[in-house]
Amino acid sequence: MNRSFTVGEMNVTLRLSEDIDLKNFSDIEEALKQFTSRKGKPITRWTNNSISKMLETIKNNGSIDISYLMFAVLGIYDDASEALHGTIYGTTFHIGHYFGKIPQSKNELKENINGRFSTLFLMLSTSIHTLILGFNKNANIEEILKESKQNIESIKKP
Repeated sequence: MNRSFTVGEMNVTLRLSEDIDLKNFSDIEEALKQFTSRKGKPITRWTNNSISKMLETIKNNGSIDISYLMFAVLGIYDDASEALHGTIYGTTFHIGHYFGKIPQSKNELKENINGRFSTLFLMLSTSIHTLILGFNKNANIEEILKESKQNIESIKKP
């Protein structure tokens, strides 16, 4: 259940702070087997389908509006994926280089970065709202859902 990630000679590891005897937790032991590959690596995707197909499955199997998640794919996933893959776009998009104008001053750079963070927070908050909608179908979290809906409505106001 400990994980590590290596790039070149650098290694980052996440470890549990205590040992767990899985024999005492058969449900966790079974889940661990289910989400561990034959090579001992974590299985991180529940399907080999594309993100579009996964979102289509969510849409077709419930009454959750996936538009916010689609927005997040465009504004979070695509940029993050580019950054992780080390493309020239991925290394420079966060300073506004690819949005038509290269910042010419510290103030323009600051405004650009603040705009990017504002957009990121908007996408993250609407994605969290979508998760709350989904969780509410299985657990009664009406009060949280009510507050989340109010927050979404306040975002829409000019």
